[in-house]
Parts: sequence; C-alpha cells; structure tokens
Amino acid sequence: NRLSMFDPATGTMLVAGLNGVSATGNVSTDWKGIEPRFGFAYSPFKGTVIRGGYGIFSDFAEGGLTPGAGPNPPFLDQPTLTSNSLVPAATLAQGFPAPMQQDPAHPSGSVWFRDKDYKAGRVEQWNFSIQQEVGKGVVFTAAYVGSYGDNLLSKESNFNSPAPGPGVIQSNRPYPNLGTITADMSRGWNTYDALQVKVEKPVTHNLYVLFGYTYS
Repeated sequence: NRLSMFDPATGTMLVAGLNGVSATGNVSTDWKGIEPRFGFAYSPFKGTVIRGGYGIFSDFAEGGLTPGAGPNPPFLDQPTLTSNSLVPAATLAQGFPAPMQQDPAHPSGSVWFRDKDYKAGRVEQWNFSIQQEVGKGVVFTAAYVGSYGDNLLSKESNFNSPAPGPGVIQSNRPYPNLGTITADMSRGWNTYDALQVKVEKPVTHNLYVLFGYTYS
C-alpha cells in the first residue's frame, strides 16, 4: 500500500496501515454509491412517441483519478537543484541525486490530502420528450432535460498560503516546512434545466433538414 496523505491537524503524513492509520488513510468509506437508471418509450397512437428516463452517474474526476492520496511523501522525493548563471548545480553526466525517503513526521515539498469525509460525486440526469410526426416525414420533438450534481470534486489550493505581513514569505506560512498544500474536497455542485426543440426532415431529393433550439 503506497497510500499516504497530509494531516492538517498534526502537520504530518498519514501512511496507510501504519501507526493506527486505516487502509484508506482514515478517509471514511462512502457506502451510498448506488446508481439506478431506467427509461421508457411509449407510443399512444400512430406518429406519436413519448420517452423519458432517469439515472444517477458518478462524477468523473480529473484524469480519471483524484490525487489526494498521492503521490505524497514518504513515497515521493522532490529534489530541487538551483543553479546560477555561471555554475550549474548539476550536469546530466552527474545524473539526478539519489532519492531520499522522507520522514512522515517531517514532510517537505508540496503535498496533497483528501477530506476525511470525502464522498464520491454523483450526477442525477433526467429527461422527458414528446415526438410527433407532422406530415411528409417531418418529425417534431420537444423535450425537457435536467441534471443535478452534488459532492462534486473540488480541488482546494492553497492551504498553505502565507499570512500578509513583513518578513520572509516561507516563514509566514502555516506550515513553513511545506510548499503548496492541495486538498480534494467533495463540496462542488451544479444544476441544469433546458427546453430542447428539434424539427427533422429525412433525406428527400438529396436534402436533409435539421433545426434545433435549446433554452436553458
């Protein structure tokens, strides 16, 4: 298990499976990830179709993964080489310095953490439409489409911003031994409602017509 994350309460790294830390880095498990989906289509009489549907979907995190649990020390080393305009700090022939495993009790560099009450984001989507053939193959469709998302991934940065005032910037940070501290939180939300109208005429005499309008 190479999972670790920053603990803002202690300023140390929580390493999964060590010192009483759970296998999830003390992040609570979300057991409410049930995602039912259903739809229907009904034709009450010739030329008319009524359709509808509803579903719950998972929020797609950036890159497919959320990095709140890593890469973090002690499984990550972030060496810094600073050269001046005349003398290089290192050359390619010398290679990179050997990696050093950090002490989880005294991390350095930039770190991530995830809210201990983190919940997987979910998006509810629903729609209802009436489709009517109005003659000569022309089809008119009116639909209502809506969605609502909650617990969406929200990357919060920077938890280590220096307080305004005189002095060295780094020493004014809440955690002077660290750089950027980024958090994965699940407090984003969105909502969407729309009226969609479409008129479609199939190909006749090499001509296809499609008109669409959305008000949201």
